[in-house]
Amino acid sequence: MVERTQLADPAKPLLRRPVVNAHRARVVQTWLLGAAPNIQQAQWEWREGGVTFLRVGGLFSALRAPAALVRAAVGSTDPDTVAIRLAQELEGGPVIAAHSTTHFYFLMLPAAASTTGRVQGAEYLARGTLLGVPPLTVNASQEPGGSYWAVPMISPVRLCHAPWVMRLLERGRIGLDGGDER
Repeated sequence: MVERTQLADPAKPLLRRPVVNAHRARVVQTWLLGAAPNIQQAQWEWREGGVTFLRVGGLFSALRAPAALVRAAVGSTDPDTVAIRLAQELEGGPVIAAHSTTHFYFLMLPAAASTTGRVQGAEYLARGTLLGVPPLTVNASQEPGGSYWAVPMISPVRLCHAPWVMRLLERGRIGLDGGDER
C-alpha cells in the first residue's frame, strides 16, 4: 500500500515543469490508445496536434475538478506554477487541463471512483465517458486556448494516487471557503 505522510510545500516550487521525452510519449500513447473507440482516428488526431477522445473506466478513471478549486489548492493561477505544484504534490501523477471548460482532469486507477471519498465541486466521470486527451507533448504554453497536459503522463503505471488528489482538493475547498474547515 502506498502511503504519504506529508504533502509537498506549495511555496517550494520545483525547478522546472515536467516534460516527456519522445520514447516515453510513444509508450504512453500506445497504452492510452487501448481506451480509444477508434485507434486509427485517435492516432491521426494526435498526429495532427488535436485532441482525441478516450473512454474512461477501462484503463483509467478521471476526476473532474473546477480550475478555481485546483488553483486555490496550489496557491497560484499561473499555468506553469500550477503545473509544477501539481507535479510536486501528486509526484508526477497525470493531469489534463482544459482552458475552454476551466477544469482539471486527474487520471487515476479505474477503481478510484468506488474506493475514495468525494470533494464538493469535483466529480468522477462515469465509466464509458469520452474524455478529450491532447497529445502528450502539448502544454499550456503550446496550447493557450485548448486542452493540455498540466502534468504529462510519463508512464502507463504512474497515475494519480486518489487519496493525494482528495487531500489536495480538500485544501482547495477550504481555501475557497475562506479557511473555514466545515
